[in-house]
Amino acid sequence: MPRIKERVKILHEPSNQEIFHCLGDMPVYSQILLENTRDKPYAEFLKWLLEVNFFNDRNEKINLTKLSQNFKSKTAEITKWIRQIYEDIFELNENQPQLFQTEGMKVTFTVKNRDNYCYFNTCLPAIPREFESIQFHFIHAKMGTGRFWVKNIEHSIQESIISITINLESDYVNKYREYLLEKAVFHNWIGLIDLYKKQPSEIDDLLHQFYKIHR
Repeated sequence: MPRIKERVKILHEPSNQEIFHCLGDMPVYSQILLENTRDKPYAEFLKWLLEVNFFNDRNEKINLTKLSQNFKSKTAEITKWIRQIYEDIFELNENQPQLFQTEGMKVTFTVKNRDNYCYFNTCLPAIPREFESIQFHFIHAKMGTGRFWVKNIEHSIQESIISITINLESDYVNKYREYLLEKAVFHNWIGLIDLYKKQPSEIDDLLHQFYKIHR
């Protein structure tokens, strides 16, 4: 029996510069990390980055070579620290979400772009509606984009705890496409397994095929 060839996953591989820009976009997250972690090899470097505000106030482009020169450390070490800082923010966000949910409505983003997924706990002044757009540049290095739209919203009530999960999809929403997809699922033209395993472009091909037949 021939083996089924697995689809090559489409995963985003961020550059070091991209990660640095994401950190600079939300320095408050780095401040939270610095205040709630100990004995990290990058502690002094992160403290320095916060003091210079990730060079956000300067018009010049700051690359990793300049960072290493200004901080007087090796470029390879700076590169390693930047990636560790970024990953540790996500880990701290998962383990201690209350540090990132101080004002407004507490929510959890579940984010999808191709085969890239991530979760992030945060707070919003109000709960967005379905199909609204959200720009969240900080997770660009994780997801390959910083622009998303609200797929759906889930409310969970358990004992005295109420949690709100906002499911985000990447890029721009096409409401007509979503309507056609719901109709195709309703008629069993597209199964739930297809929705789980196939890429949006593959789903689009199925939609074009089905509606060409059933129009």
